[in-house]
Amino acid sequence: MGQSQGLTPYQRNIVYTSDTNEPDPDPNAQGRSLVRPYLADESNGWGPHVALRMLVDSFSVSLAAQWHAREQLTVHHEGSSLISQRRQRPDGSYDDAGVDYTPLDEEELIPARQRNRGDLFVSSLQGGWRWQFIQDWEGFSVFVPMEAGLVLVYISEPARPIVFGLRAEAGLGVSYKLTDTFSLRTSATLSALGTLEYNPLEDATRRAEITGSSTASSLFSSMIQSTLDFGLIFRVR
Repeated sequence: MGQSQGLTPYQRNIVYTSDTNEPDPDPNAQGRSLVRPYLADESNGWGPHVALRMLVDSFSVSLAAQWHAREQLTVHHEGSSLISQRRQRPDGSYDDAGVDYTPLDEEELIPARQRNRGDLFVSSLQGGWRWQFIQDWEGFSVFVPMEAGLVLVYISEPARPIVFGLRAEAGLGVSYKLTDTFSLRTSATLSALGTLEYNPLEDATRRAEITGSSTASSLFSSMIQSTLDFGLIFRVR
């Protein structure tokens, strides 16, 4: 177990809104005001990481899970018009079709205001190879783990989808032999994952065009992760 961090945003160009004093003219708005939309990228902070690994000779199979806190947004574009709060969907996203955006002079890092925001959950089933270049030197062994496999991503909030994709990772690890049966292990890895676009594809495609991103980038959500973990190795002979 250990800690993982998202080094790049998994959710890009999502709508963040700020309140205004402009009343919503829609008679069904129940007295609520219009809101100003912005486009923002979501930071994925440090969170717990757990994994179960099986090693046969130099080949490995692992099942892992990470939870990333979703506490900050980098706001980079401002909407040119106000929208109704009734355009918010059950999953919390906004239908901002028809809104034009202009880039901010300076990007702004802000805390996410939504209470009880669900974590970004990442689970993977991977296989790979471990290259061990120092073997049992005064009890220490040093190795390079390399794995790839399937990944499942989910934001733990109501009405959010589950998406699947691929993930690959590599890093550096050290183990220390305590007995013939048990060893301590630590490793630092860097991984990259990609899934089908997590947000509604129509939204992602439209916002990619507005922000000057490639259309291909709107088809997929991706993230670079760093992980530091510690564990116990049990040898079966």
